[in-house]
Amino acid sequence: MSAGKIVLIVLGSIGLILGLALAAGGGLVLVAQSAFRDAQGFFVSGTHPFASEGYAITSQRVDLGVNPERGASQIGGIFTLRLRVASSDGKDIWIGIAPSSDVDSYLGSVEHDEVTDVSRGPFRPTYRHVDGPAVPAAPARETIWVQSETGPGQRTLTWHPRPGRWTVVVMNADGSRGVAARMSIGVRVRFLTWIGVGLLIAALLAFIGGGLMLYFGVRAPRQQGAPPVPETIAS
Repeated sequence: MSAGKIVLIVLGSIGLILGLALAAGGGLVLVAQSAFRDAQGFFVSGTHPFASEGYAITSQRVDLGVNPERGASQIGGIFTLRLRVASSDGKDIWIGIAPSSDVDSYLGSVEHDEVTDVSRGPFRPTYRHVDGPAVPAAPARETIWVQSETGPGQRTLTWHPRPGRWTVVVMNADGSRGVAARMSIGVRVRFLTWIGVGLLIAALLAFIGGGLMLYFGVRAPRQQGAPPVPETIAS
């Protein structure tokens, strides 16, 4: 077998394997977007309890890049974040998103708890407790928030992410000590159906390309017949 045919067989096999992977990925995307989203198109976590004896519950820093202008529309146009929160003790609740540096200035000397990890089965959040002597102003009085919601019952915050370093903050609306809330997180991804279809089309092309290369790699060369025997001229 020639070196060229061996190369075709190897590349064809890789193409078929790649096609299988792309087909599996496309199928999973299409199944997920139809089976695991809510009525508004969000992939949603369960609703879970969070609590702090201090004045606030915060997320860790979420780093989406350091340039707040460049690429902002692209990120916000693809992903939508939805946070739903309700007080567990009947108080008016408050939830907001702000640049992490501003949150550090607001809560740096305030007792609060930062969620650093979440365990499943059973659900259990892990916190980093931050001590401090200061009493914060009510969060609605601050101007640092890019998005916020407050009030009784369940509140829903919807945000289109943009580049930057961000922190989510949950507090009592009056800024008082002792925060207890139940929260769920939802994410919506635009173009998800087209991503799945694109992966399936790419899989089809990989199958066609890989199949053709395998065909030409294993095909036996066409046998040529023996040259005709010249007729003997009788003397």
